[in-house]
Amino acid sequence: MTDQERMEQERFELERIEKQFARCKYPVVYEEIRTEEIMLKMTDGVLLRTILLRPEVEGQVPVIVVRTCYPNNDYIYRATAMENAGYPVNADYLASCRFQPHVEVDEKLWGKRLDWYRKWVTGTNESDAYWNTGLWGLLKEIPSRVKVPVYIGEGWYDHHLGSAIETYRRLSDECKKKSRFLIGAWDHNFNVAVEGHQGEHFENDDILRAFYWFYQLLVEEKEPQGSVDTYIIGDDSREVFCSRGRITEKMS
Repeated sequence: MTDQERMEQERFELERIEKQFARCKYPVVYEEIRTEEIMLKMTDGVLLRTILLRPEVEGQVPVIVVRTCYPNNDYIYRATAMENAGYPVNADYLASCRFQPHVEVDEKLWGKRLDWYRKWVTGTNESDAYWNTGLWGLLKEIPSRVKVPVYIGEGWYDHHLGSAIETYRRLSDECKKKSRFLIGAWDHNFNVAVEGHQGEHFENDDILRAFYWFYQLLVEEKEPQGSVDTYIIGDDSREVFCSRGRITEKMS
């Protein structure tokens, strides 16, 4: 992706977010925001680049913590391995993406064998030891330990939908009672991806829905009601699974 294309994508995303918040039912409370960047030290000594966005106000305010593997929306994918090889890799990114077989790209284009990368790309079954030990094994266990309410926003056309479903499945029953899992007609970037079906309610407004959820939890201090909310492709309706049972809602 060129710098120009990246700027256009960021402008499109910003406009989409602004349009959603323009419909927000809650008024803006703080106009001025202070931005601060720090290197936050973890308990194991690792420093994480952390960006703080705080309203210009004294005292405590509700906090939302966002963890991301996309610093400044940089696009990583195969670049993850290139940038974490432990030495400078000067190979062309697109050429690396196209190289076949993938398992040999480290030696053939990057100049050195990376055993961890090879285990990564050849561990194609979730039962493989690679995905069930060390860090990956820990990540699988984390959802079952979560006690706070969780909001999961997904799309039927997102390539991460499977892992999102698995994450929700691993939450404890107690956590599910106060968590929401929303699946809409979107792809990974929350763009409407439905083809071949008519509908008037493809709204990719997950940002606003998530905001309402956090507002209720953090500002109004109301514990959310657990639910699984799914858009029904072809019927232009949604089904909600909650404590009241299964509810089908025609959208108007």
